[in-house]
Amino acid sequence: MKYLKNTIKISILLFSLFFLNQNVIGQYCAAGGNSQTYLGIYSFTFADITNTYNGYNSYSNFTNMSTDLDQGESNNIILSLKYSTNKVNVWIDFNDDDDFNDPGEHLLSLSNQGNNVNQSITIPSNANIGSHRLRVRNSYNTYNNSCGYSSHGEVEDYTVNIIPSTGVRITDIIHDDYNNFATATDSVGVTIKNHYAFSIDTFSVSLSAIQPDGSIISKTETFYNTPINGGATITKYIKNVDFTQGGNYNVSAVTTTAFNPGVDNYSHTEVIEQSPFATPYNKTISVHHQWWNTGTNFSDYGWRFYQYFSSITFDSLITPSFEVSNNELLFYYNANSSYLTAGDTVYVQIAEQGQAYTTVDTLHNGYYGYNAPIDLSAYDGQRIQVQFRVNKGSPSYSTTKLDIREIRIDPYYYDFSATNIELPTNQSCGSNQYPLRVQLYNNGNRPQSNTDVKIRVYGTIDTTYTYTYADAIEVGAYQWVNVGIINATQ
Repeated sequence: MKYLKNTIKISILLFSLFFLNQNVIGQYCAAGGNSQTYLGIYSFTFADITNTYNGYNSYSNFTNMSTDLDQGESNNIILSLKYSTNKVNVWIDFNDDDDFNDPGEHLLSLSNQGNNVNQSITIPSNANIGSHRLRVRNSYNTYNNSCGYSSHGEVEDYTVNIIPSTGVRITDIIHDDYNNFATATDSVGVTIKNHYAFSIDTFSVSLSAIQPDGSIISKTETFYNTPINGGATITKYIKNVDFTQGGNYNVSAVTTTAFNPGVDNYSHTEVIEQSPFATPYNKTISVHHQWWNTGTNFSDYGWRFYQYFSSITFDSLITPSFEVSNNELLFYYNANSSYLTAGDTVYVQIAEQGQAYTTVDTLHNGYYGYNAPIDLSAYDGQRIQVQFRVNKGSPSYSTTKLDIREIRIDPYYYDFSATNIELPTNQSCGSNQYPLRVQLYNNGNRPQSNTDVKIRVYGTIDTTYTYTYADAIEVGAYQWVNVGIINATQ
Protein backbone atom coordinates (compact mmCIF):
# COMPACT_ATOMS: atom_id res chain seq x y z
CA MET A 1 0.00 0.00 0.00
CA LYS A 2 2.87 2.36 0.83
CA TYR A 3 4.46 1.62 -2.55
CA LEU A 4 1.19 2.39 -4.31
CA LYS A 5 0.88 5.71 -2.45
CA ASN A 6 4.33 6.84 -3.59
CA THR A 7 3.54 5.81 -7.12
CA ILE A 8 0.45 7.98 -7.13
CA LYS A 9 2.46 10.94 -5.83
CA ILE A 10 5.10 10.51 -8.52
CA SER A 11 2.45 10.21 -11.23
CA ILE A 12 0.73 13.37 -10.06
CA LEU A 13 4.07 15.20 -10.02
CA LEU A 14 4.87 14.09 -13.56
CA PHE A 15 1.36 15.00 -14.70
CA SER A 16 1.74 18.49 -13.20
CA LEU A 17 5.19 19.01 -14.73
CA PHE A 18 3.83 17.95 -18.12
CA PHE A 19 1.08 20.55 -18.06
CA LEU A 20 3.39 23.18 -16.62
CA ASN A 21 5.69 22.50 -19.55
CA GLN A 22 2.78 22.79 -21.99
CA ASN A 23 1.73 26.15 -20.56
CA VAL A 24 5.18 27.77 -20.65
CA ILE A 25 7.40 26.19 -23.27
CA GLY A 26 6.39 26.91 -26.85
CA GLN A 27 4.32 29.96 -25.98
CA TYR A 28 5.26 33.60 -26.23
CA CYS A 29 4.16 36.14 -23.66
CA ALA A 30 0.91 38.00 -24.24
CA ALA A 31 1.27 41.51 -25.64
CA GLY A 32 -0.97 44.16 -27.12
CA GLY A 33 -2.69 47.47 -26.59
CA ASN A 34 -5.79 48.12 -24.53
CA SER A 35 -6.90 50.61 -27.19
CA GLN A 36 -5.97 51.22 -30.84
CA THR A 37 -7.59 54.65 -31.02
CA TYR A 38 -4.29 56.45 -31.39
CA LEU A 39 -1.51 53.95 -32.05
CA GLY A 40 -2.59 51.35 -34.59
CA ILE A 41 -0.37 49.84 -37.32
CA TYR A 42 -1.72 50.45 -40.82
CA SER A 43 0.89 48.47 -42.75
CA PHE A 44 4.14 46.56 -42.25
CA THR A 45 6.83 45.83 -44.86
CA PHE A 46 10.08 43.95 -44.26
CA ALA A 47 12.02 42.23 -47.07
CA ASP A 48 9.45 39.92 -48.76
CA ILE A 49 6.73 40.53 -46.16
CA THR A 50 4.15 43.13 -47.13
CA ASN A 51 1.08 43.35 -44.91
CA THR A 52 -0.98 46.32 -46.08
CA TYR A 53 -3.97 47.68 -44.20
CA ASN A 54 -4.12 44.83 -41.70
CA GLY A 55 -6.57 46.68 -39.44
CA TYR A 56 -6.35 47.70 -35.83
CA ASN A 57 -6.11 44.92 -33.26
CA SER A 58 -4.59 44.66 -29.84
CA TYR A 59 -2.50 41.73 -31.09
CA SER A 60 -2.27 39.98 -34.47
CA ASN A 61 -0.48 36.72 -35.23
CA PHE A 62 0.87 36.97 -38.78
CA THR A 63 3.50 34.24 -38.35
CA ASN A 64 2.13 32.62 -41.51
CA MET A 65 3.82 35.51 -43.36
CA SER A 66 7.57 35.00 -43.65
CA THR A 67 10.70 36.15 -45.45
CA ASP A 68 14.19 34.73 -46.03
CA LEU A 69 17.10 36.78 -44.69
CA ASP A 70 20.82 36.20 -45.06
CA GLN A 71 23.13 36.29 -42.08
CA GLY A 72 24.53 39.83 -41.97
CA GLU A 73 21.89 41.12 -44.41
CA SER A 74 20.31 44.57 -43.99
CA ASN A 75 16.73 45.40 -44.94
CA ASN A 76 14.44 48.32 -44.24
CA ILE A 77 11.41 47.94 -41.99
CA ILE A 78 8.66 50.21 -43.32
CA LEU A 79 5.67 51.02 -41.13
CA SER A 80 2.61 53.17 -41.71
CA LEU A 81 1.22 54.18 -38.31
CA LYS A 82 -1.95 55.79 -37.05
CA TYR A 83 -0.43 58.37 -34.71
CA SER A 84 2.81 60.32 -34.72
CA THR A 85 3.70 60.37 -31.01
CA ASN A 86 4.83 56.80 -30.64
CA LYS A 87 7.42 54.24 -29.68
CA VAL A 88 8.32 51.59 -32.28
CA ASN A 89 10.17 48.46 -31.16
CA VAL A 90 11.23 45.38 -33.13
CA TRP A 91 12.57 42.10 -31.73
CA ILE A 92 13.61 38.74 -33.22
CA ASP A 93 13.87 35.61 -31.08
CA PHE A 94 17.08 34.27 -32.64
CA ASN A 95 17.55 31.38 -30.16
CA ASP A 96 13.89 30.31 -30.21
CA ASP A 97 13.51 30.28 -26.41
CA ASP A 98 10.08 31.93 -26.67
CA ASP A 99 11.13 35.35 -25.43
CA PHE A 100 12.85 38.45 -26.76
CA ASN A 101 15.08 39.12 -23.74
CA ASP A 102 18.43 37.76 -24.94
CA PRO A 103 21.31 40.02 -26.04
CA GLY A 104 21.02 41.10 -29.67
CA GLU A 105 17.31 40.31 -30.00
CA HIS A 106 16.05 43.89 -29.53
CA LEU A 107 16.88 45.24 -33.01
CA LEU A 108 15.02 48.55 -33.19
CA SER A 109 13.76 51.18 -30.75
CA LEU A 110 12.54 54.51 -32.14
CA SER A 111 10.59 57.40 -30.62
CA ASN A 112 8.44 60.11 -32.21
CA GLN A 113 8.97 58.95 -35.79
CA GLY A 114 5.68 60.32 -37.11
CA ASN A 115 3.20 58.34 -39.14
CA ASN A 116 5.83 56.70 -41.38
CA VAL A 117 8.88 54.69 -40.30
CA ASN A 118 11.55 53.55 -42.74
CA GLN A 119 14.53 52.15 -40.84
CA SER A 120 17.28 49.67 -41.71
CA ILE A 121 17.72 46.53 -39.60
CA THR A 122 20.80 44.32 -39.89
CA ILE A 123 20.69 40.60 -39.11
CA PRO A 124 23.74 39.58 -37.06
CA SER A 125 26.32 37.69 -39.10
CA ASN A 126 26.28 34.88 -36.51
CA ALA A 127 22.47 34.66 -36.26
CA ASN A 128 21.14 31.14 -35.85
CA ILE A 129 19.98 29.48 -39.06
CA GLY A 130 16.27 28.70 -39.30
CA SER A 131 12.86 30.24 -38.68
CA HIS A 132 12.42 32.73 -35.86
CA ARG A 133 9.62 34.94 -34.58
CA LEU A 134 9.72 38.69 -35.22
CA ARG A 135 7.64 41.02 -33.04
CA VAL A 136 6.85 44.63 -33.89
CA ARG A 137 5.18 46.97 -31.42
CA ASN A 138 3.74 50.47 -31.72
CA SER A 139 2.96 52.11 -28.38
CA TYR A 140 3.44 55.27 -26.36
CA ASN A 141 6.98 56.59 -25.96
CA THR A 142 7.39 55.22 -22.46
CA TYR A 143 6.64 51.56 -23.35
CA ASN A 144 9.60 49.38 -24.37
CA ASN A 145 8.63 45.87 -23.28
CA SER A 146 8.01 42.99 -25.66
CA CYS A 147 5.36 41.66 -23.24
CA GLY A 148 2.30 43.12 -21.59
CA TYR A 149 -0.38 45.58 -22.58
CA SER A 150 0.18 49.27 -23.17
CA SER A 151 -2.67 51.75 -22.75
CA HIS A 152 -2.70 52.35 -26.50
CA GLY A 153 -0.97 50.48 -29.29
CA GLU A 154 -0.73 47.36 -31.38
CA VAL A 155 1.54 44.30 -31.53
CA GLU A 156 2.12 42.06 -34.55
CA ASP A 157 4.20 38.87 -34.90
CA TYR A 158 5.79 37.58 -38.11
CA THR A 159 8.31 34.89 -39.14
CA VAL A 160 11.82 35.40 -40.51
CA ASN A 161 13.90 32.56 -41.92
CA ILE A 162 17.65 33.08 -41.51
CA ILE A 163 19.69 31.37 -44.21
CA PRO A 164 23.48 30.93 -44.27
CA SER A 165 25.61 33.43 -46.14
CA THR A 166 27.11 30.82 -48.45
CA GLY A 167 26.77 29.70 -52.03
CA VAL A 168 25.06 31.42 -54.92
CA ARG A 169 21.59 32.52 -53.90
CA ILE A 170 18.51 34.01 -55.50
CA THR A 171 17.62 36.81 -53.09
CA ASP A 172 14.73 38.50 -54.91
CA ILE A 173 12.27 37.95 -57.76
CA ILE A 174 10.96 41.12 -59.36
CA HIS A 175 7.98 41.71 -61.59
CA ASP A 176 8.39 45.41 -62.26
CA ASP A 177 5.03 46.30 -63.72
CA TYR A 178 6.04 49.93 -64.24
CA ASN A 179 8.86 49.11 -66.65
CA ASN A 180 7.37 45.88 -67.99
CA PHE A 181 3.64 46.07 -68.64
CA ALA A 182 1.57 43.02 -67.72
CA THR A 183 1.65 41.13 -71.02
CA ALA A 184 2.28 37.64 -72.33
CA THR A 185 5.89 38.66 -72.96
CA ASP A 186 6.82 40.18 -69.59
CA SER A 187 10.27 40.10 -68.08
CA VAL A 188 10.94 38.84 -64.55
CA GLY A 189 13.99 40.11 -62.71
CA VAL A 190 16.05 37.66 -60.64
CA THR A 191 18.54 39.09 -58.15
CA ILE A 192 21.54 36.83 -57.51
CA LYS A 193 24.16 37.11 -54.77
CA ASN A 194 27.54 35.35 -54.92
CA HIS A 195 28.65 34.62 -51.36
CA TYR A 196 31.95 33.11 -52.51
CA ALA A 197 35.20 35.04 -52.70
CA PHE A 198 35.77 34.00 -56.33
CA SER A 199 33.92 35.06 -59.47
CA ILE A 200 31.21 33.03 -61.20
CA ASP A 201 31.61 33.75 -64.92
CA THR A 202 28.90 31.61 -66.57
CA PHE A 203 25.62 30.52 -65.01
CA SER A 204 22.04 29.61 -65.85
CA VAL A 205 18.82 30.77 -64.23
CA SER A 206 15.79 28.47 -64.22
CA LEU A 207 12.43 30.04 -63.45
CA SER A 208 9.13 28.27 -62.79
CA ALA A 209 5.84 30.17 -62.43
CA ILE A 210 2.58 28.53 -61.38
CA GLN A 211 -0.14 30.69 -62.92
CA PRO A 212 -3.50 31.39 -61.21
CA ASP A 213 -5.22 28.76 -63.37
CA GLY A 214 -2.68 26.10 -62.27
CA SER A 215 -0.67 25.95 -65.49
CA ILE A 216 3.11 26.14 -65.18
CA ILE A 217 5.55 28.29 -67.10
CA SER A 218 9.17 27.10 -67.15
CA LYS A 219 12.04 29.18 -68.50
CA THR A 220 15.81 28.71 -68.44
CA GLU A 221 18.35 31.20 -69.69
CA THR A 222 22.14 30.88 -69.67
CA PHE A 223 24.35 33.94 -69.22
CA TYR A 224 27.79 33.42 -70.73
CA ASN A 225 30.77 35.54 -69.73
CA THR A 226 28.63 37.52 -67.32
CA PRO A 227 30.71 37.48 -64.16
CA ILE A 228 29.25 37.73 -60.67
CA ASN A 229 32.25 38.87 -58.68
CA GLY A 230 32.89 37.46 -55.25
CA GLY A 231 30.51 39.06 -52.75
CA ALA A 232 28.63 40.90 -55.51
CA THR A 233 24.92 41.03 -56.37
CA ILE A 234 23.46 41.34 -59.87
CA THR A 235 19.97 41.23 -61.40
CA LYS A 236 19.24 39.36 -64.63
CA TYR A 237 15.93 39.18 -66.51
CA ILE A 238 14.05 36.15 -67.79
CA LYS A 239 11.96 37.18 -70.79
CA ASN A 240 8.60 36.16 -72.25
CA VAL A 241 6.76 35.24 -69.05
CA ASP A 242 2.95 35.44 -69.35
CA PHE A 243 1.45 37.67 -66.62
CA THR A 244 -1.90 38.37 -68.26
CA GLN A 245 -3.97 36.30 -65.80
CA GLY A 246 -5.36 37.99 -62.72
CA GLY A 247 -4.40 36.43 -59.40
CA ASN A 248 -1.37 35.04 -57.58
CA TYR A 249 1.69 33.69 -59.38
CA ASN A 250 3.94 31.33 -57.39
CA VAL A 251 7.37 32.01 -58.88
CA SER A 252 10.56 30.07 -58.06
CA ALA A 253 14.07 30.54 -59.42
CA VAL A 254 17.42 28.81 -58.97
CA THR A 255 20.87 29.11 -60.51
CA THR A 256 23.08 26.37 -61.91
CA THR A 257 26.81 26.74 -62.38
CA ALA A 258 27.94 23.99 -64.77
CA PHE A 259 31.51 25.34 -64.97
CA ASN A 260 31.81 25.46 -61.17
CA PRO A 261 30.63 22.00 -60.08
CA GLY A 262 31.53 22.51 -56.41
CA VAL A 263 29.31 25.57 -55.99
CA ASP A 264 26.15 25.39 -53.87
CA ASN A 265 23.10 26.97 -55.53
CA TYR A 266 20.05 27.98 -53.50
CA SER A 267 16.54 28.63 -54.82
CA HIS A 268 14.07 31.34 -53.90
CA THR A 269 10.26 31.46 -54.15
CA GLU A 270 7.88 34.41 -54.07
CA VAL A 271 4.18 34.98 -54.63
CA ILE A 272 3.58 37.80 -57.11
CA GLU A 273 0.11 39.29 -57.37
CA GLN A 274 -1.34 40.41 -60.68
CA SER A 275 -4.90 41.57 -60.01
CA PRO A 276 -6.87 43.27 -62.75
CA PHE A 277 -9.81 45.47 -61.85
CA ALA A 278 -13.32 44.17 -62.20
CA THR A 279 -15.18 45.93 -65.03
CA PRO A 280 -17.16 48.04 -64.52
CA TYR A 281 -15.39 48.99 -61.31
CA ASN A 282 -17.47 50.93 -58.82
CA LYS A 283 -15.84 50.83 -55.40
CA THR A 284 -13.96 53.36 -53.32
CA ILE A 285 -10.21 53.04 -53.11
CA SER A 286 -10.53 51.73 -49.55
CA VAL A 287 -11.94 48.47 -50.94
CA HIS A 288 -9.22 47.74 -53.50
CA HIS A 289 -5.55 47.99 -52.55
CA GLN A 290 -3.81 46.29 -55.44
CA TRP A 291 -2.09 49.44 -56.66
CA TRP A 292 1.46 49.24 -57.93
CA ASN A 293 3.71 51.67 -56.06
CA THR A 294 6.57 52.43 -58.41
CA GLY A 295 8.16 55.04 -56.19
CA THR A 296 9.36 55.21 -52.61
CA ASN A 297 7.00 57.78 -51.17
CA PHE A 298 3.45 56.48 -51.64
CA SER A 299 1.71 55.00 -48.60
CA ASP A 300 -1.51 53.08 -48.17
CA TYR A 301 -3.39 54.81 -45.38
CA GLY A 302 -6.14 52.22 -45.44
CA TRP A 303 -8.88 54.41 -46.87
CA ARG A 304 -6.77 56.47 -49.25
CA PHE A 305 -3.37 56.51 -50.96
CA TYR A 306 -1.11 59.44 -50.32
CA GLN A 307 2.44 60.61 -50.89
CA TYR A 308 4.52 63.05 -48.89
CA PHE A 309 7.33 64.71 -50.83
CA SER A 310 10.83 65.13 -49.44
CA SER A 311 12.51 66.46 -52.57
CA ILE A 312 11.77 67.74 -56.04
CA THR A 313 11.10 64.49 -57.85
CA PHE A 314 8.96 62.41 -60.17
CA ASP A 315 7.03 59.52 -58.69
CA SER A 316 4.12 57.36 -59.86
CA LEU A 317 1.15 55.42 -58.55
CA ILE A 318 -0.21 52.89 -61.06
CA THR A 319 -3.39 50.81 -61.12
CA PRO A 320 -3.37 47.13 -62.02
CA SER A 321 -4.31 46.43 -65.60
CA PHE A 322 -8.00 46.06 -66.42
CA GLU A 323 -9.87 45.34 -69.62
CA VAL A 324 -12.27 47.86 -71.13
CA SER A 325 -14.90 45.34 -72.16
CA ASN A 326 -17.66 47.91 -72.62
CA ASN A 327 -16.81 50.99 -74.65
CA GLU A 328 -19.26 53.08 -72.66
CA LEU A 329 -17.15 53.54 -69.51
CA LEU A 330 -16.02 56.60 -67.57
CA PHE A 331 -13.01 56.74 -65.23
CA TYR A 332 -13.45 59.03 -62.21
CA TYR A 333 -10.79 59.99 -59.66
CA ASN A 334 -10.75 62.31 -56.70
CA ALA A 335 -7.63 63.78 -55.08
CA ASN A 336 -7.62 65.79 -51.88
CA SER A 337 -8.02 69.50 -52.57
CA SER A 338 -5.73 70.95 -49.92
CA TYR A 339 -2.20 69.65 -50.37
CA LEU A 340 -0.74 70.35 -53.81
CA THR A 341 1.06 73.68 -53.93
CA ALA A 342 1.92 75.97 -56.81
CA GLY A 343 4.44 74.29 -59.09
CA ASP A 344 3.31 70.73 -58.34
CA THR A 345 1.79 68.77 -61.21
CA VAL A 346 0.13 65.35 -61.39
CA TYR A 347 -0.21 63.86 -64.87
CA VAL A 348 -3.08 61.39 -65.25
CA GLN A 349 -1.93 58.96 -67.93
CA ILE A 350 -3.26 55.85 -69.68
CA ALA A 351 -1.28 53.11 -71.43
CA GLU A 352 -2.61 50.32 -73.60
CA GLN A 353 -0.98 46.94 -73.31
CA GLY A 354 2.64 47.20 -74.37
CA GLN A 355 2.35 50.89 -75.27
CA ALA A 356 3.72 54.10 -73.78
CA TYR A 357 1.67 56.26 -71.42
CA THR A 358 -0.40 59.13 -72.84
CA THR A 359 -1.43 62.10 -70.68
CA VAL A 360 -5.22 62.52 -70.54
CA ASP A 361 -5.52 65.02 -67.68
CA THR A 362 -3.36 67.22 -65.46
CA LEU A 363 -3.99 67.91 -61.78
CA HIS A 364 -2.57 70.93 -59.98
CA ASN A 365 -3.26 73.28 -57.10
CA GLY A 366 -6.93 74.22 -57.52
CA TYR A 367 -7.90 71.28 -59.75
CA TYR A 368 -7.95 67.74 -58.42
CA GLY A 369 -10.05 65.81 -60.90
CA TYR A 370 -13.53 64.34 -60.59
CA ASN A 371 -15.15 67.28 -62.38
CA ALA A 372 -14.63 65.73 -65.79
CA PRO A 373 -14.10 61.93 -65.96
CA ILE A 374 -11.94 60.27 -68.58
CA ASP A 375 -13.96 58.67 -71.38
CA LEU A 376 -12.58 55.17 -72.01
CA SER A 377 -14.50 54.52 -75.23
CA ALA A 378 -11.30 54.89 -77.26
CA TYR A 379 -9.87 51.86 -75.42
CA ASP A 380 -12.73 49.46 -76.09
CA GLY A 381 -11.47 45.87 -76.08
CA GLN A 382 -8.03 46.88 -74.78
CA ARG A 383 -6.27 46.08 -71.51
CA ILE A 384 -5.07 49.34 -69.98
CA GLN A 385 -3.50 50.83 -66.89
CA VAL A 386 -3.86 54.30 -65.39
CA GLN A 387 -1.03 56.04 -63.61
CA PHE A 388 -0.77 59.23 -61.58
CA ARG A 389 2.64 60.63 -62.51
CA VAL A 390 3.71 63.21 -59.94
CA ASN A 391 6.08 66.07 -60.67
CA LYS A 392 7.01 67.73 -57.40
CA GLY A 393 8.00 71.17 -58.63
CA SER A 394 7.48 73.45 -55.65
CA PRO A 395 10.23 74.22 -53.14
CA SER A 396 7.97 73.49 -50.16
CA TYR A 397 8.55 69.93 -48.99
CA SER A 398 7.06 69.65 -45.53
CA THR A 399 3.36 70.07 -46.30
CA THR A 400 3.01 69.01 -49.93
CA LYS A 401 1.08 65.78 -50.36
CA LEU A 402 -0.86 64.01 -53.11
CA ASP A 403 -3.88 62.37 -51.54
CA ILE A 404 -6.06 60.11 -53.72
CA ARG A 405 -9.37 59.43 -51.99
CA GLU A 406 -11.42 57.55 -54.55
CA ILE A 407 -11.44 55.99 -57.98
CA ARG A 408 -14.48 54.82 -59.86
CA ILE A 409 -15.29 53.32 -63.25
CA ASP A 410 -18.92 53.85 -64.22
CA PRO A 411 -20.94 52.85 -67.28
CA TYR A 412 -22.68 55.56 -69.22
CA TYR A 413 -26.14 56.40 -68.01
CA TYR A 414 -28.66 58.79 -69.54
CA ASP A 415 -31.20 60.55 -67.36
CA PHE A 416 -33.28 63.42 -68.78
CA SER A 417 -36.28 65.13 -67.29
CA ALA A 418 -38.65 67.86 -68.45
CA THR A 419 -38.51 70.42 -65.66
CA ASN A 420 -40.77 73.13 -67.10
CA ILE A 421 -43.20 73.89 -69.95
CA GLU A 422 -43.66 77.42 -71.22
CA LEU A 423 -46.94 78.37 -72.92
CA PRO A 424 -47.15 82.11 -73.84
CA THR A 425 -50.35 84.12 -73.33
CA ASN A 426 -52.24 85.93 -76.14
CA GLN A 427 -50.74 89.21 -75.05
CA SER A 428 -47.16 87.95 -75.23
CA CYS A 429 -47.76 86.03 -78.39
CA GLY A 430 -49.64 88.70 -80.37
CA SER A 431 -51.17 86.11 -82.72
CA ASN A 432 -53.34 83.03 -82.76
CA GLN A 433 -50.29 80.78 -82.55
CA TYR A 434 -48.60 79.71 -79.34
CA PRO A 435 -44.93 78.64 -79.37
CA LEU A 436 -44.49 75.60 -77.13
CA ARG A 437 -41.21 75.39 -75.22
CA VAL A 438 -39.92 72.69 -72.89
CA GLN A 439 -37.03 72.94 -70.44
CA LEU A 440 -34.88 69.81 -70.28
CA TYR A 441 -32.33 68.83 -67.62
CA ASN A 442 -29.45 66.38 -68.21
CA ASN A 443 -29.04 64.41 -65.00
CA GLY A 444 -26.91 61.67 -66.61
CA ASN A 445 -23.13 61.40 -66.76
CA ARG A 446 -22.75 62.01 -70.49
CA PRO A 447 -23.55 64.96 -72.81
CA GLN A 448 -26.55 64.08 -74.96
CA SER A 449 -27.09 65.03 -78.60
CA ASN A 450 -30.10 64.40 -80.87
CA THR A 451 -32.53 64.39 -77.98
CA ASP A 452 -36.09 63.45 -78.92
CA VAL A 453 -38.79 65.51 -77.19
CA LYS A 454 -42.43 64.43 -77.37
CA ILE A 455 -45.37 66.40 -75.92
CA ARG A 456 -49.03 65.55 -76.03
CA VAL A 457 -51.51 68.47 -75.89
CA TYR A 458 -55.18 67.94 -75.07
CA GLY A 459 -57.67 70.35 -76.60
CA THR A 460 -60.33 70.33 -79.27
CA ILE A 461 -57.93 68.02 -81.04
CA ASP A 462 -55.64 65.59 -79.19
CA THR A 463 -52.24 66.47 -80.66
CA THR A 464 -48.72 65.05 -80.10
CA TYR A 465 -45.70 67.17 -80.94
CA THR A 466 -42.32 65.55 -81.61
CA TYR A 467 -39.05 67.39 -82.03
CA THR A 468 -35.39 66.31 -82.15
CA TYR A 469 -32.94 68.70 -80.50
CA ALA A 470 -29.65 68.11 -82.32
CA ASP A 471 -27.20 70.10 -80.18
CA ALA A 472 -25.43 68.57 -77.18
CA ILE A 473 -26.84 69.16 -73.70
CA GLU A 474 -23.98 69.03 -71.23
CA VAL A 475 -24.04 67.09 -67.97
CA GLY A 476 -25.96 69.03 -65.32
CA ALA A 477 -27.20 71.61 -67.85
CA TYR A 478 -30.71 73.00 -68.45
CA GLN A 479 -31.83 73.64 -72.01
CA TRP A 480 -34.99 75.27 -73.40
CA VAL A 481 -36.23 73.56 -76.55
CA ASN A 482 -38.82 74.95 -79.01
CA VAL A 483 -41.01 71.95 -79.69
CA GLY A 484 -43.71 73.32 -81.94
CA ILE A 485 -46.65 75.75 -82.44
CA ILE A 486 -50.12 75.38 -80.97
CA ASN A 487 -52.82 77.04 -83.09
CA ALA A 488 -55.36 79.16 -81.19
CA THR A 489 -58.22 77.17 -82.65
CA GLN A 490 -57.08 74.04 -80.88
